[in-house]
Amino acid sequence: FILFEKATGDAHAIASLTKLMTALVVLESDVDFSARYEIRAADQRGGGVEYFIPGEDVSVGDLWNAALVGSSNTATMALARSTGLTDEEFTARMNKKAQSLGMAEASFVEPTGLDASNRATARDVLLLARAAFAMDDIRQTVTKEQIEVIPKNPKNRKRRIVKSTD
Repeated sequence: FILFEKATGDAHAIASLTKLMTALVVLESDVDFSARYEIRAADQRGGGVEYFIPGEDVSVGDLWNAALVGSSNTATMALARSTGLTDEEFTARMNKKAQSLGMAEASFVEPTGLDASNRATARDVLLLARAAFAMDDIRQTVTKEQIEVIPKNPKNRKRRIVKSTD
């Protein structure tokens, strides 16, 4: 039941909502959340709080949590790369997943949401949210108020609290 509608077919930048699509693709990639990943300089994206620095050894599960709870762009980029896919392959899977969900006007160019070329209509975002929140792993993660991350390498075992951006 729609009360008001305006330019519903126009696609707009969806910012960090992009991370929901990233999460769906990561889950389909069958990643091992206990696997280790070393943060690379190429993973750093800025655009918010930096929880990780290059050279730190973190679990894929920590990346998952930091990406979805704290909306960390660096964690999101590292999470996408932890799948073993190239940046181009990961983005192609995002677009393929969007098509399979019926997101007719959606287009993704990278996994974080920093690029305004990640676009979708309101209907597309609805379809994305339905698919993402139907997944227990995503729903349970995005409802956390905060998580704790401690990198495993001896160089910097400083405890970090990642707070929800919601």
